[in-house]
Amino acid sequence: LWEKLTANFTQSVSSLYMIEAGGSFFAGVHRQGVSEEFCQQLDQQFDPRTLPAYSKAISSPKSVAIVNLDGGSSETDSVEAIGVVLTETLTEEDYVALFSPGISTNDIVQATDATISALVSQLAGTSPPDTGTPDFSLLSDAISVLLNSTADPSCYQALVIFLNSSLLTSQELQEMITSAYERNENITVFLNVLDRLSVEEFANASRLFCSTKTVIQSVAAEGGSRNRSVVNYLNYFFHGTGSQVVDAVVLQNNTAVFTSETVTTVCFPLLDNNIATVSATGILLGVLCADLQNTDLEGTSICPREQLDLFEFSYLRHAYQLRGPSIPHYQYHCEDIDLPNTFLEDGEYLDLLEEFNTAASTVGRFSFEIVQSDFVNSTCPTITGIVPTSCEENNSVVFTSDPNFLEPVAFSSSFLLWRSSLDDILPITSADFNSLDSNQAIWQSVCSSSYLEDSWRAVLTANPPSTFMYGDYSYGYSRVYPGVRSSADDCEEIENMDARLQPWLVSAATGPKAVVILTDIQFGFQDDIQEIKTALLAILNTLSQHDLFNIIITNSQEQQFDSLMPARLSNVAMARDYINQSDFNPESRDPNTAIQLAVQSLNNSVYSAQYNLALIVLTDNSFVDPSSFEFTSMLHSYIPFFMQNNIRVFTFLFSLFQEGTLLKNISCTTGGLYDRLHENPAIEIALRVTAYYNFYVASVQLDDQLWSEYFTDELTGLNSTRVCGPFYPSTQEEDMFNSLIGVSCINIPVEDFTATQFEALNSRIYSTSLQAIRPNLTFEQENQLRGIHMCDVISATSAESFRFRVENVVRLFRTTAENAFADITSTQGISSCPFGDRFFDSCDATRRPPTVFSAPHNCSISNSSSALYSRGFLAGFIPVLNFSIIAFGPGSETFDRLCMSQGLSELWTGGSNPVLAENGMLWHYYADATAGFLRYHPYADCGLSEPGQCQTRAYDPRFRPWYVSSTSASKAVYIIIHATQSSSFSVMQHGALDVLSTLTHRDFVHVRFAIGPDLFNGFLRSNSSTRTQLSGFIGTRQFRAGTADLVDVFTSAYQAFEAASMNEEVNNCHQTIIFLTDSSLDQGLPTAIGSLRQGIEFPVDIFTFSFGGLAVDPTFAQQIACENGGEWFSVSDLSGFEETIHSYYRFYAASVQNAGVVWSDFFTDVFSGREITSACLPVYDPMTIEQAPELLGVTCVDVDPERFNDFPDGMEVLQSVIDAQATVCPSRTITEGKREALRLTKCLPPSLATPQDLASFYESAVQNAADSHSQAYAEVVRSITPSENQMCLFDISLYDSCDISSSVASRFSPSDQFAGNVSFEGLGLVFTPSLQELVNSGSVDLQMLSSDQPLFTSLCPAIVEERTWQRSTSLYSNTSLQFFASEEGFLLTFPARQLSQEFCQGMYDPRLRPFYANTASGYKDVLIIIDLAATSGTLPPFLQTATENILLTMSVLDYFTIIAGQITFATTLVRANITTISEATTFISTLVYSPLEEQHLLVRRAFDVLQNSRLTDNSAMCQTAIIIITNRDITSETVGEVTVQNNRFAQQYTRPANVFVNSFGTPSFSGREYDLICDNSGIWNVISPDDFADTILIQERVINYYEVLAKAITLQDPIWSETYVDAFGIGVVTTVCLPVYDTAINLGRLLGVSCVDVPVSVFEQFENGMQFLQDLIETQQETQCSLLTLSLEEIDVLRPQDLKCVQDTVPPPTTATSGTTQPSDTTQPSDTTEPTGTTEASQGIHSGAIVGIVFAVVGATVILGILIGACIAYWYNRSKKRSSIGFTDAHVLEERLLDDIQDVDSQ
Repeated sequence: LWEKLTANFTQSVSSLYMIEAGGSFFAGVHRQGVSEEFCQQLDQQFDPRTLPAYSKAISSPKSVAIVNLDGGSSETDSVEAIGVVLTETLTEEDYVALFSPGISTNDIVQATDATISALVSQLAGTSPPDTGTPDFSLLSDAISVLLNSTADPSCYQALVIFLNSSLLTSQELQEMITSAYERNENITVFLNVLDRLSVEEFANASRLFCSTKTVIQSVAAEGGSRNRSVVNYLNYFFHGTGSQVVDAVVLQNNTAVFTSETVTTVCFPLLDNNIATVSATGILLGVLCADLQNTDLEGTSICPREQLDLFEFSYLRHAYQLRGPSIPHYQYHCEDIDLPNTFLEDGEYLDLLEEFNTAASTVGRFSFEIVQSDFVNSTCPTITGIVPTSCEENNSVVFTSDPNFLEPVAFSSSFLLWRSSLDDILPITSADFNSLDSNQAIWQSVCSSSYLEDSWRAVLTANPPSTFMYGDYSYGYSRVYPGVRSSADDCEEIENMDARLQPWLVSAATGPKAVVILTDIQFGFQDDIQEIKTALLAILNTLSQHDLFNIIITNSQEQQFDSLMPARLSNVAMARDYINQSDFNPESRDPNTAIQLAVQSLNNSVYSAQYNLALIVLTDNSFVDPSSFEFTSMLHSYIPFFMQNNIRVFTFLFSLFQEGTLLKNISCTTGGLYDRLHENPAIEIALRVTAYYNFYVASVQLDDQLWSEYFTDELTGLNSTRVCGPFYPSTQEEDMFNSLIGVSCINIPVEDFTATQFEALNSRIYSTSLQAIRPNLTFEQENQLRGIHMCDVISATSAESFRFRVENVVRLFRTTAENAFADITSTQGISSCPFGDRFFDSCDATRRPPTVFSAPHNCSISNSSSALYSRGFLAGFIPVLNFSIIAFGPGSETFDRLCMSQGLSELWTGGSNPVLAENGMLWHYYADATAGFLRYHPYADCGLSEPGQCQTRAYDPRFRPWYVSSTSASKAVYIIIHATQSSSFSVMQHGALDVLSTLTHRDFVHVRFAIGPDLFNGFLRSNSSTRTQLSGFIGTRQFRAGTADLVDVFTSAYQAFEAASMNEEVNNCHQTIIFLTDSSLDQGLPTAIGSLRQGIEFPVDIFTFSFGGLAVDPTFAQQIACENGGEWFSVSDLSGFEETIHSYYRFYAASVQNAGVVWSDFFTDVFSGREITSACLPVYDPMTIEQAPELLGVTCVDVDPERFNDFPDGMEVLQSVIDAQATVCPSRTITEGKREALRLTKCLPPSLATPQDLASFYESAVQNAADSHSQAYAEVVRSITPSENQMCLFDISLYDSCDISSSVASRFSPSDQFAGNVSFEGLGLVFTPSLQELVNSGSVDLQMLSSDQPLFTSLCPAIVEERTWQRSTSLYSNTSLQFFASEEGFLLTFPARQLSQEFCQGMYDPRLRPFYANTASGYKDVLIIIDLAATSGTLPPFLQTATENILLTMSVLDYFTIIAGQITFATTLVRANITTISEATTFISTLVYSPLEEQHLLVRRAFDVLQNSRLTDNSAMCQTAIIIITNRDITSETVGEVTVQNNRFAQQYTRPANVFVNSFGTPSFSGREYDLICDNSGIWNVISPDDFADTILIQERVINYYEVLAKAITLQDPIWSETYVDAFGIGVVTTVCLPVYDTAINLGRLLGVSCVDVPVSVFEQFENGMQFLQDLIETQQETQCSLLTLSLEEIDVLRPQDLKCVQDTVPPPTTATSGTTQPSDTTQPSDTTEPTGTTEASQGIHSGAIVGIVFAVVGATVILGILIGACIAYWYNRSKKRSSIGFTDAHVLEERLLDDIQDVDSQ
């Protein structure tokens, strides 16, 4: 480029240079010598981005506010870092402000040299505070200056903050940044952390700033690296939606880089469009600039047309993390930022991706079977002669020059490439391929891979210029297409060409891996060090971006990474540099720290779930004696950790003189590989150390195609990505071990991809959803992969290593069983069991395999067969099944369990069983939890040793100690035998003995017969001696008739548990009562147990078993079990009990799902008769593990304890393991929801197993009740006519809840659930005092009420809700109080409640409770204006009452404030929580009135408050009510002010405020009140002086405002209230409600709300139940504001009868009626009404004419009288028109005023 420029512009171009965006390099050419100043800056501190041209070219002009929040304890000097930003990133076109302790600027100022110098000087004189506390006021000032500056012409605004890492999680910091961004979305925030950040710290911090344009980076590195970090912020300003149209930026009066002379500089942005992450530009790579002399080019700017939105910025930030100057492995965790729809609509590109995927899959499924069957004549059809290679001349191959490829290529054929060591077995470079022996595997491989060409050629034709490759897994050769001839240099390096060393082959064949490479050099021989470096680099080449890795060198003082990193190209490149620069000095060894870091890197449950874990050890240090050298000794001590976490350890010893016995032991014990190398060729070292990944290839088939990171294709020279897929035989062989054939890839050029296409592609390349498949290798298969260094069967060198080897075997059994069960149950339409093993009945002497005697087993056995022992119904089938389970029927539970056990048997008998008796492991087996059968290996030809077992089929493995120990932790079991009938006594005795058989030495037990005294106190340890004594006690007990005090019995049980909790010797995880009963129970027993439960700190689970006739009638037994975390069982006979008794510890089995292997206490083996122990694990249905783990059974290995005696401390180790398990409780808790899922007899309805289901149940219950009420109301209203006293259509018992007369009280009984006395025989009524006089005391007789009374029409249809309430209670016993709260003020409850006198003496009104207000009016803003004619004194009591009652209608979802004269409760609306309501009540009671303020000014202030509240989000953002409380007339100025302000409010927020007027006193009825409320959708209430003392009447009037709000809101879904303390004593509840309307009228009037109280405790029974409830309450606020526009007539329905806006006569009041009090100087209107159809105009003329006649008679002038009458009629008609028209906008108001002016002028 320089040559071209200087040729064309001889004099004008003085220099050409490039500045890289990461600051890592600068390159330039120049015409003449450079200045001394330039040379001086070329040291380690030099960052080329600090050159003015860079900043000007990509980020000017910009405004930068720099904030120093350094608390004084940072690793880095904040003053120095800030100085870099000031002096090296700003130009005179920029603006700057600095905020640091002692420094604060008032405005943003231009960054002139003088300004920068002054700020640097000020900064130099300060130092960070030593308080450790940041001054957040500095940040607040900076944000204010940045947002409010008027002298800022910049394109970009940046907030550059320096802070300590501890501040990243500060809520105050997060809130301030979020607030700033919400006010100006163009602000970008850069958080420069002055400390080092771990990946976890970065991830946690990044989650807090996802909703803002915030970049986080550490600037704690030393020297130039730090400068490079703080300068990074410049790069973000280049990007904008319109910036891609700027081809070049012209900078006038710039300083030349090399000579410091003044020049014009032209800069071009350099973009990597292959990683385009926003809609306009790719990632900025840097700028290319030319300094020009003698030019008159005009300057340009790169201000974008539009700034990036948050989505675009987030992806830009992510891309810089992957590719840019930031630390690549720091990832932002902002998953909630979704792709926009446009990114999902690029169908063409997505189709292209699918095409490549399909091609990769199709070509990958070729088969050797074709080769073997069709080519018997040693001829490969697809290869007609010589196979072309890339390093040999071949005249038969035609090469074509193609513009898409850098070199001539051959489209006719693919070329082979292999390392020279294969020449001996693949000598086809100069020979005819078909002359080779077709029986050779390599011949078959090459021939088969040639079938790829046709598919490749088709894809290339459709999508040029793709290139293709195949890597062979067995031989390592490659096949590439199109064919190309390699250069001489490439061919010389072919010695090291092996496809098996390439990341594209390894990643496609192994899936995600997490690999830690631990290197230790003790002796430091250079040859060994070089070989270890070669090994390290080779291992790195096997990693892709889907893997994690870390390199830890014991000889390095500072490791490259402190945790596992994604193996992206940038990270791997850094690792290579780290390796090449490390000197491996033996004197700096720190093996302890290195090993701990390696273990820490792999100790993460997330990694173990998603990745195959590997530790690769490269060392020159190994001795047999662990104490000789610290490294091997410490590594050996972590064997238990490696085995528990499925970490394979691969050890490689680089030494000529040593044998790695201990290293080999580590690898063999953990399932890894050991190898020893010395003076081997580089290629051999690479192949041997990378053999580790074979363990993750063998026996695993991966179906996913994997995409590579971007690279330059050598054939096309284009930036490309690569998609690869593994190939396996097309035939599904049973044994897939080592079946991988190879990997095929397609290289896809991405030069022309759009940003949209890159987003879709990046989602595949950097996908985090890939899941590793755990290899299921047998011991023999592992040994096949180990080569010459095979392992002994079990290389146990200590008791601990032997123990963990056994445990690993048990884990293998469980994994095999669960995988087999998943395969069986997921297969649809299965016709047979997929496992081919047949079984032998262990009790069938006629069919048995050949056996040989085994001394360890003390029996004749067959290792090639397994046996099945079955009991019960299953035993009868076995002889006729012909050893096949198909007769049970596919899909049946028995079929699935037996089939699964056959899968285990295949593992046991497959010839690769790692369990051998010679190594101390005797039997391995599976016991089924449901059918009770036992599948074991080896087959034993000695029957079951206990006499009669085969004859009686009595052996049940579920009662064996090893089974119980592995399915439940230690427990204290209190057995209560409540036998009242001799006929069931013996069955219950046997039942109690069966319970004893479920206990082990870890448990504690107490046995009590309910009838008779308790014979011992407390709990006994359940060892064999105790169980024997208790068995005798139970078995010899005689039946005793009598009555048991069960309350006393359960009290004793709870006292025993209480005492045990204080006894350190009683270690138990579960407290359990087993209650056996054959009697009906008293209904008070569940309540008594509930009281006992409240008095104990820990839960006691109660399992109840009903015997005899009660087996089908649980009465209260089921209630006791359900309320106490247990289950109820029905037992009709002893056999039924035996099948169910073990079910109680299914609950506890679910809690030990994540526990380790369980070692049982010593027990007698039924076969050999010797004392043994077992290592067991429970097996679960994999599909239920996350919900409620369903126990399938238990799998175990029996171990001879004598094997532990082979080690010095063997028996001590074994005993300590057994004893330790008795004190370890499972960390997993079983929620009530999971318990319900495990119950066979459900407590909850089947649909209520999750909190979502429970919420749906309550909502459905409320919906059904509300619907039934609305229908009943319509029916009642239709049946009532004025001429009849209609009786209520519904008849039911009603109780006055406040009546304490004996006749009523006797019908109530205590209930803990309802916190008082209740009755389910009827409904309870709670009345407000105004209604109390309308009902009789005691039982309320609706038929005594008159049908024209409002109470009748409201109460009569409400009682129909009892039908749905009863049904809800029957479906779910935990359903709490259900009720209907009426608009009339009464409360109807189910069940009926008996209330305390203290409560009844109060004035309870449901309409003033939060649940009612929420449901009736939705979420609202309420502004109360108190306007008094008085000028001093406190608020009159009646006004206090009015205001307080309005406050009571608000909930925490509402906002409010009060304006009283010149005093305001709050300057903005505040949330109506308990605190603010209390403060407002105090404010009202202590309010002292200031001098009177004009009424319309109060209104103006009110609207100002509403506006400010909306702007600051202090608003419910739904409906708005302005309530005026006044004792004077509404003024015309007030009407006008409201009209103007409300129209403005409506234009801004789409809906005006509703205005309500409450007039206290005697108004003049001027008509202005009508204008105000009719035009603003409100209500006018008048309270006369006579009613000032009537608090109930005042309450009813002032709260009717929310009836209007209720009409306007559309509530489709039930409303959940905020949690609150229930008024009746139930506790903390939330209330689910729905409004009930008169549906006969469109938007009919509110009748009331139907509700159910939901105690929050019912959600606490579920895991995350409370969080679900809170989310449910909060989410509904965002969706429940759907509003309707009401007409004047629809609102008029709610207005008082004589204060409506549309009526037939002028409001002429004189005296008060029971409806609305009117002034005394007017007359009562007549009841006579005009016929339907009379218009208002005619009514006006008619009335005016009458008045006119009067004037005519009095004045004796008829004409004058008529004229006056006509005028009066016109005036009245206009008045009525004014009252019935509302303003919709300002134009209507203007027309109305002009019309009135013309009318007045005409008159």
